[in-house]
Parts: sequence; C-alpha cells; structure tokens
Amino acid sequence: MELLDSVTPSPKYEKLFKAAVIKIWKDNYHKFDLENARIRKEIAVLEQERQKVFELHRDGKYSDTEFIEQKQLVNDRINAKRLLIQDKAVEEMDMEEALSYCFDFVRNTAQTWLELERNYSARLRFQKKVVAGNIMFDGRKFGTPELTRVYRINQEYKGKKSSLVALRGIEPRLPG
Repeated sequence: MELLDSVTPSPKYEKLFKAAVIKIWKDNYHKFDLENARIRKEIAVLEQERQKVFELHRDGKYSDTEFIEQKQLVNDRINAKRLLIQDKAVEEMDMEEALSYCFDFVRNTAQTWLELERNYSARLRFQKKVVAGNIMFDGRKFGTPELTRVYRINQEYKGKKSSLVALRGIEPRLPG
C-alpha cells in the first residue's frame, strides 16, 4: 500500500498530464481532419468525372462496353479514396472523459488494489498497468519497481525531470 501510495499521481500532475494529452489529441485530430477534407474533395471531383461518363454514354460517345469499363475505373478510384478516409479515421470520442475514466484508477491506485482483493487475475492485470517488471520484496520492504509510462512520468514530474510538455511516445505518429 505504501508503494502504491508513493507512485500515485497528484491532482496537479493529473491536470498537467490531461492537458498535454488533450493538446496532442486535438493537434493530431485536426491533421487527420484536414487530410480527410482533402480526400473528400478528390472524391467530389471523381464523382463529377463519373457523371461525365454517364453523360458521354447518353450522348452515344461511349459504347455500353466502354461505359461499363470507364464507370468501373472511376468507381474503383472513388472506393480507394473512401478506404483512405476509413483507414485514417480517428474514432470520435470524448478524450477528457476517457482520461477521467483512466485516472479514476490511477488517482486511487492503492484503493483500486484493495478493491481487487478477491479477484486475483484482475489484481495481476491491474499490477501490470502500474509496474512494468517484477516488484522486489526483501522481506521487509518493496523495492523500487520499473513503473509503466504514466506512473514513470509522474515520478519524473515529482523529481522535476519532466515538464510534461513533450510526451513523445503516447501519440500516434503521422505519416509524412
């Protein structure tokens, strides 16, 4: 319990951590949104091109075979662009709510540990969320474990090694 209390983040750390993650989230979401807008414009151009294929067929400039081939080519390009949007989709979610849910566990690390007393497998899963490796015990006291990222950044923050500004590694890398 002492170990868990000692690694539990302070309210100030939680506030700074959430602010940093939300900023990164919004920046990345904005980049994805801009890319998707560009792709949607390309889809609109392709849909106009598809309409032109229909008009050319109606005017008798394309045979039925040519029409089907051209329509399929344009449809394939449109579908490829739509797949790009799906691949780049960032699930819309309330990041603040998600972080609050996570910090419900993090801010109450020792209490969560106690509440999991009767569920051994859940307790092990929870332990792995706090400690990256094994916890050493010398018979009297637990040693300093290797902590997972949130707890490790918290310890650095306590020691003033971290400014919680550049949290590399928690945000997805963007192409290009």
